[in-house]
Amino acid sequence: MKSTELGLKKLMVWLTILLLVSGALFGAGAGLVVGDPEVQKAIREAQEQQKLNNPGY
Repeated sequence: MKSTELGLKKLMVWLTILLLVSGALFGAGAGLVVGDPEVQKAIREAQEQQKLNNPGY
């Protein structure tokens, strides 16, 4: 609220930009990992194992 008064406006703008960019890169990286067929196979196997261990699941 007082970023202009305290002389932090430019810093706040850059921090916001960096936060948005890092979030986008994290999302893109997560998408690449989950899109990997080996990771998908491991997820399916973990889900099947969980169903076997927890019949009410």
